[in-house]
Amino acid sequence: MSLMTKTRVALQSPFWRLKGMQLMRFESFSVTKRSHEQMNPSTALPFDAIPGPTPLENIVRYIWGGVRDYHVFLEKNFQKYGPIFKYVMPGVNVVHVCDPNDIERVFRNEGYPASRGDLLKSATYYREKGLPTSFSGQDESWHVHRSAFAPKLLPPRALKPFFAEQCNVADDTIVNFKDGRNPDISDQLAKLAMENMAVKIFGVRLGLTGASPDPNAREFTDAVFGHFTAQSKLLFSIPFHEYFKTPTLKELHRCLDKEFEMTDHFIKNASQMRTPLPALASKCLVHRLAEEDKISPEEIFIISESALSGGVHTTFSSLIILLHALGKQPEAQQKIYDEIQRVLQGK
Repeated sequence: MSLMTKTRVALQSPFWRLKGMQLMRFESFSVTKRSHEQMNPSTALPFDAIPGPTPLENIVRYIWGGVRDYHVFLEKNFQKYGPIFKYVMPGVNVVHVCDPNDIERVFRNEGYPASRGDLLKSATYYREKGLPTSFSGQDESWHVHRSAFAPKLLPPRALKPFFAEQCNVADDTIVNFKDGRNPDISDQLAKLAMENMAVKIFGVRLGLTGASPDPNAREFTDAVFGHFTAQSKLLFSIPFHEYFKTPTLKELHRCLDKEFEMTDHFIKNASQMRTPLPALASKCLVHRLAEEDKISPEEIFIISESALSGGVHTTFSSLIILLHALGKQPEAQQKIYDEIQRVLQGK
């Protein structure tokens, strides 16, 4: 997607408190059409100079379209306003940065600890339940939990023990497509994502991609997608939920309660699942966190819940977008297929 040439806007420290999505927390930072361009901070324009639809336009669009087609809305705004534009409603100010180079600069220059803003409405609910905020927090606890979690689940060497079983999960999913069962690709990819995350976090198979799935896993998956749907509505709508419990906020809380309940079930019963995987048990996230004995059981619980819900949703979303893009780009699809054949050599 080609970038349009628009007025360059520098975002400086007055804007780090933007409500709705706190974009940055550093003292001075310039976002330009090309990240290698240098700007004098003294030339920074005010927030009002950032282009974008009017609040009234956003309200009308939200009433009629909600957040389901928000990606289409963003694409239209990109074409109309360029790589930097704002989304403003009563109580909500969001700045969208579209150039990948600028996005990288935003993340690399974010202050410490990370500023999450109102992006994760579940943080308050965690605290109400007496739980650590973990990935939903924006204080030192976020860094502590992230440091405990990341080395055990993100580097390739940490994922290697799970590779064979994840291949089995993929094979089971492909069988479901081949025999015509459950032709809804979204449902199948959601199950695949849940199964893969359970293997890495609990060291077990839940059976979601097989003929006899664990009903608890299905409930958790449904709660995750309900959670993110409700959270998206809260993020991009007029924040009435800050003053009273709206139906959407109640739905978010209901989904979080189900996630807590199911996570507790998985942790307590990991060793008794229908398809135990002893070889993976010692490598899974829950076991390794408990073995280190550096954080409390409550923190292990909330890290597991956050990793499971976040991992399921992001894995599913990434896969569905990837498959959609490949379906529209047959030449890229062929290139990937040729590389797989070359690397695997018939395996």
